[in-house]
Amino acid sequence: MGQWMIGLFEALERRAIQVLLASLVLTALLVVPLVAMQPDATASQNPAAEVFDTQDLVEERFQGSVYTPTFIVEARGGDVLLRDPLFELLQNERALRESEVGEVLVERYDPDTQRIQPGLATIADAVDAILLANWVGGLEFATDDQVKIAVSLLLEEGSSSAGLIDTLSADRRSERRVVGTQNVEIDYWTAAALLAEMRVDNEALGGASMVIELGSDDTRLEEYARDAQELIRGDEEHYRAWGIAIDVNLTSADEGATAGPFIGLTIITVLLVVGALLRSYWAVAAIGGGLAILVIWLKGISNLIGLESSLTLDLIVPIAMVSFGVDFAFHALGRYREERRWGGIASPGRAFAVGLTGVFGALGLALISDSVAFLSNVTAGIPSVIQFGIGATVALVAAFVVLGLLVPLLISRIDALHDAHPAAGQRLAVRVAGVVFASLFAGAAVLVTVVFPPIGVGVVATFLVLFIGLPLFLVSRSTHEAPVGATDEVAASSGSIGEGMTLGFTANLVAAICRVRLVFLPLIFGLTVVAAVFAVRVEAAFDVKDFFSSDADFVVSLDKLDEHVGELRGEEAIFYFEADFSDPEVLRTIDEQFAALDAGDSDRFAREEDGTLLVSVTPSDLSADALGSAAAIAQIEAASGVTITDEDGDGIADTREQLTALFETGAMSGIALDEERLRYTGDQVRQVVWRDETGAPAASQISIQLPGTRAVENIAAAEAELEPFLERFNAALVAVDPDARVAVTGGPFTRQEGLDATYRALQLSLPIAVVLCFIVVAIFMRSIRFAFASIVPILLVVAWLYAFMYVAGFTLNLVTATIGAISIGVGIDYAIHYTMRFREEVAQYDRMRAVQRAGASTGNALIGSALSSVIGFAVMSFAPMPLFATYGFLTAVMIVLAAAAALIVLPPLLMVITSDPPQAAVEVQPEAAS
Repeated sequence: MGQWMIGLFEALERRAIQVLLASLVLTALLVVPLVAMQPDATASQNPAAEVFDTQDLVEERFQGSVYTPTFIVEARGGDVLLRDPLFELLQNERALRESEVGEVLVERYDPDTQRIQPGLATIADAVDAILLANWVGGLEFATDDQVKIAVSLLLEEGSSSAGLIDTLSADRRSERRVVGTQNVEIDYWTAAALLAEMRVDNEALGGASMVIELGSDDTRLEEYARDAQELIRGDEEHYRAWGIAIDVNLTSADEGATAGPFIGLTIITVLLVVGALLRSYWAVAAIGGGLAILVIWLKGISNLIGLESSLTLDLIVPIAMVSFGVDFAFHALGRYREERRWGGIASPGRAFAVGLTGVFGALGLALISDSVAFLSNVTAGIPSVIQFGIGATVALVAAFVVLGLLVPLLISRIDALHDAHPAAGQRLAVRVAGVVFASLFAGAAVLVTVVFPPIGVGVVATFLVLFIGLPLFLVSRSTHEAPVGATDEVAASSGSIGEGMTLGFTANLVAAICRVRLVFLPLIFGLTVVAAVFAVRVEAAFDVKDFFSSDADFVVSLDKLDEHVGELRGEEAIFYFEADFSDPEVLRTIDEQFAALDAGDSDRFAREEDGTLLVSVTPSDLSADALGSAAAIAQIEAASGVTITDEDGDGIADTREQLTALFETGAMSGIALDEERLRYTGDQVRQVVWRDETGAPAASQISIQLPGTRAVENIAAAEAELEPFLERFNAALVAVDPDARVAVTGGPFTRQEGLDATYRALQLSLPIAVVLCFIVVAIFMRSIRFAFASIVPILLVVAWLYAFMYVAGFTLNLVTATIGAISIGVGIDYAIHYTMRFREEVAQYDRMRAVQRAGASTGNALIGSALSSVIGFAVMSFAPMPLFATYGFLTAVMIVLAAAAALIVLPPLLMVITSDPPQAAVEVQPEAAS
């Protein structure tokens, strides 16, 4: 870049103290937004799509006041319909109802028994009631045979309690058997598990949102459900119990806490490897402090520009930036040390200026290309992915400044201080202890800053004082004995990071591959084509086990649900209607379409015991139940002054005026069963029919259930069946009401659309990133061929990485997709550094010697950077939380692939696209570079 750049860096070095102090002042200023402007909103993971818009409408218009956590109770002995598990459950139910948890339970009307049931009631209560009526003492003193007789009476066909059978697990069985001392023949029922549903007054809990999604800060309902779970579990002597998916955010927090130490160990391991490779206490202290400051800059600037909280931005980006930051530091420090050793520059200040001038072009180009790669994510259409791209770019710029410029500047000043105050050597044990303690403290500082920013700032400040400020002060005061790590820095500063075997191995490896390049490159590209075939087969999927540990209660509850409920129930598919629900024809049309869906007899949709489609309460059900109750008719007529009739006997009120009055009265006062009881509460009516600002019934939601939706293929199959059905449904509804529409939403469809959007975003952002990186590199290098050579490793890394994911059984989700984006950044980063150094060397030497020298210098720095990151992220792969374990493992694999592409594919490719200059020297043997 010329003498002017050297002069610029020399001026920077002369003002090093002012520059470093200014960076500390800037860090202190960024503490303000870091602490005071923490985001209170979570970035949405939902793309713009009708299924999410429909979900928002359903949540907005049909938010009820009753929270219904469900628990699955599994007998330890294999049959829950025995005295011991039922009596234990009954005792725990009573304890719950009598506790503070039970104070907010809401009674409900049971249409099967036609009785008001408490907010928590199971088959154990019904069995106890029969036993009390027929035998003295109820469940407490009953025998198993007596319990079986009571269960048979409850579940016999035609019994008012027969509906309890739906609460039993899918393996429920009955057979005729003679039991008891009186040889009574009964239907002998067995079941491994049962379901227990609670009805809770959400308003009494503070009115929290009942849409529990990962990322929510409001965990009141989750905490309540966990308290209820503990009471239902009791001692768990005869059964085990789990709340079904009741605590996603609390589970995330718990598992995140267990993963935290592994994140810290990742950073600590990276710094220990840095210390081992650079043989320098000061390098560890400076890089550790730089990483901590980097996190403050990242989070402070992110808060300042209004980025919202998200898993990727809060945790993934800071962790990922460890790799980029260490890479910047390795290359900058490596070139600085190279100038002091090979360049014969004794002055640290001059070596800093010359070294940074030599590497600044590669560092700057890597920064720009990496930023372009990350910013390509703004095309994703998913807010959290867009903010990931912006946040990663902020982190890159901060890493470039802090680790690429300020850390080498600090090291040069420390070297100058050592030169002015020569010190005697220290024992190896003392130097190693300094590196270890600095690594431990720096790792803790980074982790705490990521997780608890206010506390982290104090830890970072303490680290800077204890491990940089205090040792510098002691060095400046000593002329005979250096503080911890001082002498090893003098020795290391006069040497090279590629000294010894590593230097020789890198140069020899590159030379050996380049000699067989015409065979090696076609082989590699052929293998890459095969890898690409596997790469495109990676599926977009996300099971809860990809996120949480398999033994977490949240995961186990879903496993137990699949095991014991299976095809009987599933996640809701919600049909959302906008239509004139005062029109009787609208209600009839909806009934006809659901009847048609029922007649299809598809096994994709859950069904009742008799095989009919399991459908939630419909507007027609409200009308029919109201018309079937004299008390309800009288109630509606008294409230509205409208006479309610059903001339054709189809259960649907005859006129618009009547339906409007029915829904209005029901929403306000409920629908009466008799003079004393309600068939539907007002809240239940409002859950079915929404009235607009004029009071007109204008929307409704009706749900069916989809079993087996943890498997992506089941969701796809259900969507395939529902798509033509929805088209017919819309056509039939529009024929009655031209302004009507129907749409479907629900957890399976929103989750699938999110995965599909992530896959589409990756398909779009990866080519954009590659093309933009190519353009940037071509402009900067003023060479199409060198730009092409630098881009090839990106393509190889992406193909190899996703092929590995496919073969190893990984799927594509929001977290693994970020690794794809990072792989482009790391791949182009490594390739640019090697290509830039090769161009510098080939201007003076023949191609073989140029690739050797590039391998011996830049290649060695790449190995050091990659090795430290790989070992660090490999540690994270042992985290108990699968999310972080997967991220750590795949990131380590990706860095290995990126380093391999840069060191074994790029050199022979550069040999192919270039030729020796006329004045080139004769090729040297591999040993010449060592």
